[in-house]
Amino acid sequence: MLVPQPEIFYATNGGARSTNNSPGGGGFVHMMPRADGIVLGGTSQRGIWTLEPDEDERKRVVDTHIALFNAMHPPAPGEYVPAPVTPDATPSLESHFDLES
Repeated sequence: MLVPQPEIFYATNGGARSTNNSPGGGGFVHMMPRADGIVLGGTSQRGIWTLEPDEDERKRVVDTHIALFNAMHPPAPGEYVPAPVTPDATPSLESHFDLES
């Protein structure tokens, strides 16, 4: 968990190589902003059920997020970048009942 940052209103998911290119580094990671913090994740270990933190996995997740954000670059001069769209109002939960997908 990272401290909350109101300017972070987007999530990420995907993969990137770790910053040290270590074997098994990188892999799938995700970031989810919440009101109480920013969640970094991406650990799915088959057969591991402990709730104890895994320092190697924590480091892999953080390093991979660093690599992911370092790989981003600003748009080229003149490139159109749409502004984020914020809905006027959040629809009520009841408005979704009886809808077919």
